[in-house]
Amino acid sequence: MNAQHAIKRLRDAGWSDAAIARAVGCSQPTITRIRNGKSDPRESTACELQKLLANQPVTPPAPLENAA
Repeated sequence: MNAQHAIKRLRDAGWSDAAIARAVGCSQPTITRIRNGKSDPRESTACELQKLLANQPVTPPAPLENAA
């Protein structure tokens, strides 16, 4: 399974691009570019996406609140 497909499956499970990015240790724009097929992930990012998909919690993490 490629990284783009892993992101699609995570999003189908309720994960946002931002939550996926936090979980795998990259930026939200990076996840969006991979999801849209505009960028290939680093090997480490692809591995982390596969791990996350294999071990995803029942519910995605709550969004971070902006600290004012």
